[in-house]
Amino acid sequence: MSELTLNKIDNLIGNFNSEIYIGYVENEEEMNRNIIKTIDEEVGENDYKTNVMAQMTKWEMWHYPGFNKLGAIFLNIVKDLGAIKKVSNVKFDMVDMWGCKYKDGDYTHSHDHWPAVWSMVYYPFSQKDSLGLFFPDFNCEIKPEHGKIVIFPGHYQHQVNKKPFKGYRYVVSANIR
Repeated sequence: MSELTLNKIDNLIGNFNSEIYIGYVENEEEMNRNIIKTIDEEVGENDYKTNVMAQMTKWEMWHYPGFNKLGAIFLNIVKDLGAIKKVSNVKFDMVDMWGCKYKDGDYTHSHDHWPAVWSMVYYPFSQKDSLGLFFPDFNCEIKPEHGKIVIFPGHYQHQVNKKPFKGYRYVVSANIR
């Protein structure tokens, strides 16, 4: 059974009150292995063709091994966030879920996921000194860590800056409407 603790980043800059939530999915090593294996097998369809200037899977990965479990975790978190915001009568749907595999020199252009209500980034495995998730409006970089999940409103601009590192950076991203 996976465990999750979410922490909110408050007051990143000035009077802005961010809604960036960070947590860790623990005790899910089989899920992480399945995600990495699937990304390795499925990259190619969108490589270097989107905002992601890295290897990338197709958009509809939520039925694949590992991705399916992570998708359920993400939907449950969003349901809980909806209850906190007193909008528990809303039905949320996964609209995109994809995997990326970055190497040295890869990056992602600044973009948002509007009209997605919530977006997610998950790190099933993280190389030391690999690329962070950067939110330019808040001047905030979130370092990747094994099992870290980052959830934020879909309209937030975000990017991944170029940075030299060794190995690969695996990431799963998803959007909910």
